[in-house]
Amino acid sequence: MRPEAGIRQRDLVGKKIAFADSEVDTKYTLPFVNAAWGVPFVLVDRLGSPPGIAAVRLDFDGRRMHTPASVHKLHSIESMPVASFASFVHFDPWWALRGVGGVDQAWLSAIYATNIARPFHRQGKAFKLHDLRFAHGMDRLEAVVAKDELFRVTEFHAGEIDLLALRAMRKGGSSPAGAPPAAKAL
Repeated sequence: MRPEAGIRQRDLVGKKIAFADSEVDTKYTLPFVNAAWGVPFVLVDRLGSPPGIAAVRLDFDGRRMHTPASVHKLHSIESMPVASFASFVHFDPWWALRGVGGVDQAWLSAIYATNIARPFHRQGKAFKLHDLRFAHGMDRLEAVVAKDELFRVTEFHAGEIDLLALRAMRKGGSSPAGAPPAAKAL
């Protein structure tokens, strides 16, 4: 089975972003998705600087991301009202922002709450969210890629799954969806 075309979230780790006037080295690039499956902005976790947000078109050639926008379109996370994160989701299976510095804790908490990297149930079946697939230009989410308990891949598309509901309480209700997982012992 041939994988679908598009930009996969897991492919956006450690890639450069070539802006029209500069290049940025990133650790992670995390598209934020609204309930209509649109991507109004991406969070860019930069090497050597606090993460920023950019509302720009991003194309990916397999090695790096490109945008015709200026690097000046990359703004501080705090430039966005903290309450506005409540209407978005993102997929970060690495919980990359858990130890980030230079960002107020209120914004980090709001961002944690949007992470949908957790198991979910649909029609009595357990799934683990595996990846997100975005359209070229990264302006919309095309599919939520999940695996069942037998590791079979299932893709969900707009209208088939409620993205905001994926932020629900964890099994047992013991910790809120926005809390990062506890660090594992080495």
